[in-house]
Amino acid sequence: EEVTGLPSRRDLAERLAEKYGLPGGLSLAEAAQRLNPGGGRFEFTSFLRDQLGVANRPQRFQRQAAGMVGDFRIPLVVSTAYDDLLEVAFQEARLSVNILLGQEDVHYIQPGRPTLMRLYGSLKAPDSLVVTARDHYTLFQQKPNFADELRVAFRHHTFLFLGYDLS
Repeated sequence: EEVTGLPSRRDLAERLAEKYGLPGGLSLAEAAQRLNPGGGRFEFTSFLRDQLGVANRPQRFQRQAAGMVGDFRIPLVVSTAYDDLLEVAFQEARLSVNILLGQEDVHYIQPGRPTLMRLYGSLKAPDSLVVTARDHYTLFQQKPNFADELRVAFRHHTFLFLGYDLS
């Protein structure tokens, strides 16, 4: 929370488990999957909105990331955040960016603009959220254009991953 102003995925998983009586120690994806084994999404989407919707101002981290994108002309930013604070930071920095939220958005990338790929979706578009274990396993089947964009980026650019737990 101290870096982004929002709870971590681990904190969210613990809070979700506590609220719905799930076992502790689950990842957020596992907890969300157990909460909605049949594929219903209302409970965890509502939960995420309650937990993450409280922050409406970018923190230093998001502002610095937006500044780096503008200063160093970084062509692609891949975000797994569900909140929109990085987008707000880009707006505050008056930096026009392409936003990739859905599979079809890839077709509307404007050359010369940095691109923000919202890999795990956005709270503003609940159907775009990648939260459950099933969502993670089928991510690139659902968004093959994202996979193509990432392959090209991995082939041609150096990456810096910040704040992502690869486990």
